[in-house]
Amino acid sequence: MITLKPYSKPYYIDKTKNLEVLTLPCRADNYTYLILSPEKKEAFLVDCADHKKTLQLLKDLNLSLKGILLTHHHFDHVDGLDVILKEHPEASFYCTRIDQERDVFDAKGQWVKEGDEIEIFGEKAEVFFTPGHTTSHVSYYLPESEALFCGDLIFSLGCGRVFEPYEEVYEDFFGSIQKMKSVTTDDTLIFCAHEYTKKNLEFHASLGLNLDHTVEELEKRCKSLNFERSVPAIMGFEKKYNAFLDAKSPESFKHVRDLKDQF
Repeated sequence: MITLKPYSKPYYIDKTKNLEVLTLPCRADNYTYLILSPEKKEAFLVDCADHKKTLQLLKDLNLSLKGILLTHHHFDHVDGLDVILKEHPEASFYCTRIDQERDVFDAKGQWVKEGDEIEIFGEKAEVFFTPGHTTSHVSYYLPESEALFCGDLIFSLGCGRVFEPYEEVYEDFFGSIQKMKSVTTDDTLIFCAHEYTKKNLEFHASLGLNLDHTVEELEKRCKSLNFERSVPAIMGFEKKYNAFLDAKSPESFKHVRDLKDQF
């Protein structure tokens, strides 16, 4: 099993093929992300778990905020959203119509839906409707950079809980995960919103799986991150070892999700 050390830095920078992503640890286990321009002068924010930390970092690094991409409406993704946009009124804001209408923030966003594209520093971020964790969850994929920002859809060795149950929620959740498996490459970096990997690994152990190769590959990844993070995850790893991604049907996905909920 893996053991992660406390964060030694206030933020981290990971390189994708074309851009850099700044990871800001927040709260107990959240990650907030800033996609940086090639000149490191502008940034797009993906969700926000701590607006005070985010605003301070933008100020410290002298970054102009160009836009905000929202995956879903939960409090640890929209913290101080209105405050951020008030201080950065030039920033565009993207969210779903449903999340706009939930009344958890006042900002007026540009509504996004499946198939939309958002230009981010010369690249296209593709919008995918990925319900399951919530009814209005979306994910953003930058195919040129092979970078996926999926909020609480997929975690390393895990997936999000079902917070808004309805009759077909497990069919939708299963479909959302299968969709992202099909459109991404094995080299895609997964910038998920939580550091849950250690607990998820313990859950996989409870399933009686042989985890030798899982732990070996995971340790290599964590070593490259100085054993302070396990994120970004890698899609090829998740396809091989994540039991939620390995589910062959909505029914088998629900079975694994139910086991995790009771773990």
